[in-house]
Amino acid sequence: MAEQAVSQGLRQIDLQVVEVFSANQDQKDLEEDANFSDRHEAEATQSEETLPSLDRGESPSTDSLSTLNSDRFDESVFTFQEAEGGKNVEFERDSGSDDILRLKPTLRQWEDFPSLLSFARAHNAELDGCFKIVLPDGALEAIPEKPAQLVDANAFTPQLLRPSRIWRVNTKPTTGKFPSSSDIKESSFTGNATEAAKRLSKIFSKSRNRQIRDVRYRVDVPAWSAEQRLAAGVPGKSPLHPLKGDKLDLTKAIIPGIHTPYVYESGPAFGATFQLHAEDFRLSSLNHLYKGRKIWIIIPSAAVGLAEEQLGRNERCSQFMRHRAEFVFPEKLERLGIPFRLIDQSPGETIVILPDAYHEGFSTGYTLAEAKNYAEETWSTETYQPCDATCQLATAIPGDFMRIIEDGEDRLDLCSSYDDDDSPDSMKRELDEEDSAPEEPMEQREEPTEQQEQRPRKRIKWIKGGMSSNASNLDL
Repeated sequence: MAEQAVSQGLRQIDLQVVEVFSANQDQKDLEEDANFSDRHEAEATQSEETLPSLDRGESPSTDSLSTLNSDRFDESVFTFQEAEGGKNVEFERDSGSDDILRLKPTLRQWEDFPSLLSFARAHNAELDGCFKIVLPDGALEAIPEKPAQLVDANAFTPQLLRPSRIWRVNTKPTTGKFPSSSDIKESSFTGNATEAAKRLSKIFSKSRNRQIRDVRYRVDVPAWSAEQRLAAGVPGKSPLHPLKGDKLDLTKAIIPGIHTPYVYESGPAFGATFQLHAEDFRLSSLNHLYKGRKIWIIIPSAAVGLAEEQLGRNERCSQFMRHRAEFVFPEKLERLGIPFRLIDQSPGETIVILPDAYHEGFSTGYTLAEAKNYAEETWSTETYQPCDATCQLATAIPGDFMRIIEDGEDRLDLCSSYDDDDSPDSMKRELDEEDSAPEEPMEQREEPTEQQEQRPRKRIKWIKGGMSSNASNLDL
C-alpha cells in the first residue's frame, strides 16, 4: 500500500508539473503569477512531502528502498516557461546515467540557481541524490591554453580489506607530468559506465598493494582568482561561483574549496579516483567538467542510513568515510542492498550532488574539472556531527567556521593569504608528506587514522593568531 501511495503521489506531481509548466500556458497568466521561482519552491515542497525522507543515520524502511529502486514515473522531456519571455527549456532523463534528470537552462534560468534546484527536487532528483545541468551559452568563457607541467600530484595504491572485501585507496604525494592543451588526447576507452567500473576493478586487482602505474591526480588546486584559474587551465571567471542564493556567503569563514572553487586535473592514464564520502556540513556540491570523462557512483540521501549501517559507521562524526578512504564497487553495493546511481559525465555537464548523498568516482583518462559547495536557503548544520579531536582528520573544519555570521562581525577569509608564504604573519600552506597513507598490506580491517585520509597530498594548515584548522574539498 505504501508503494502504491508513493506511486500515486509521483503521478500527481507529474500531472501538476505538466499543467503548471505547459507550453500552452497563457503569457498573461505568467505575468500575473509572482514569478517562476516561487512556483518551483512550492512544487518542491509538495514533492518532498511525497518522497521518502530520512534523518541522517536513520535506516530506511522497505517501502523507502522500494521507491528508490523502482522505476521513476514515466517521463521523457519536460518544458517550463520562464517568468519573462515565455521561452521553453528542455528537461530530460539521461539514459546513459541511470536516467537521472538532465537540465538545459537558459542563461537567465542558470542565474537563478535556487529555482533550478527547486525544480529539480520537484522532478524527484532527491531519489537519485543528484542531477545534471548542461551550462548554457554565455555561462562559460573560453578555456585558456595551458603549457605542459610537472607539478605536485597524487599517486594511488589500492588495498583489499578483509573481511569486508572493500578497497581502501592510499594516496601518496608525488609529482606528475600533465600535457599541454594542444597535446591532450581523448581516452582510448569507449565503453559504457558499467564497463568502465569493471575495468577499474581489474586495475585494482592487478595493482593490489602496489602503486598503480602512471595514474596521477592533481587535487585542491586554488581557483578563486583569475590568475589562479588561468594558471590551472580553466576560464578566468568561474561558472560556479558566485551563485545566487548561496547561504555560504553568510558564514563566519570563507574556506577554500568549500566557499570558493578548487580545480581537479587527472593525467592521461585511466583510473584516477576520488573515494566514497558525503559533503562536509550537509552541503550540496557542484562539479563542472571541462575536459575528459568521469564516472560517478552516487548513493541517494534517503538510503544513507542503510549505507552507513552496512559500511560500519561509528558514532563519532558524520565524516567517518573520509577517514577510511574506501572505494566500493557497484557489485559490492548491490550485494549489500545499497541503492546507487552510476553516472557518466561528459564535458560541459555540471553534476549537482544533493546533501547527504554519498559519492565516489574516477576518470577514464585526462580530465579537467572544478568544484565548490553550495548551501540552499533551508541549509542547517543542526544534525551534523563535526570531527572531534580524537578523529585526527587533517581536513576537519571547525564547526564555528560554518555558523551564520552575526551583525557587525568580520568574516575570516582563509583564501585571502593562501599563497602569501613569504609573510610570517600570514596564513601558511604546507605540504605534509608525513600524511601519506601507509602502503603495507593490511589483512585485518583497522580503525582508520589520519594517515589513511583519502586526500593527504596537500594538507592545508591555516595558522593565524594561534588558531589552526584544516580544510579540503573531497569532490572530483
